[in-house]
Amino acid sequence: WVAQVFLFNQNYINAAVYDVESKVEGLRPRLAESDLSDESELLFFLSMTVNGKMLLVNNQGSLIGAYSMGHPLDLKNDSTITTSWASVQNSDLYSKALIGESFTDTKTYGATSTWVIIGVPVRYNGQDAFAILNHSLSDIYAMLDVNRRQLIILSVLLTVVASVLAALFSRRFTKPIFSI
Repeated sequence: WVAQVFLFNQNYINAAVYDVESKVEGLRPRLAESDLSDESELLFFLSMTVNGKMLLVNNQGSLIGAYSMGHPLDLKNDSTITTSWASVQNSDLYSKALIGESFTDTKTYGATSTWVIIGVPVRYNGQDAFAILNHSLSDIYAMLDVNRRQLIILSVLLTVVASVLAALFSRRFTKPIFSI
């Protein structure tokens, strides 16, 4: 149980990062030749790949679109978009986005990774743009919490069963010795 708690957490996070990266990597040729505004299926798939938000940025660094779970978001009235965008603008990732360089980064708070951010160059509405995919890791942490609870319950249950069996077997073996 201790090994699972301390050692495997990062493996789950790395697997989630790899999963999103591999999905995006498989789409790179299509992203290079297609316009996302004309490819609603591709736009839907990209924004569904991440269980967060997809931001679209032009070469001047202006936010030109945002999608979540396949649906466009209102840039003016959704405060979570401006918060996500502000966190990208205030990081080293912003300069990479402006020059169209792909990147992958993990946002951490303390020792906990909370977001994976993947940036990939795209075309949107006929102009060069950049898609920034914010993938939330909250589902993985929820799954890890369930696993931990199950491991704790199983450990307690097995300890009780082992104690009962030890008591039964010790009486069974010591009873003949006492009678001798």
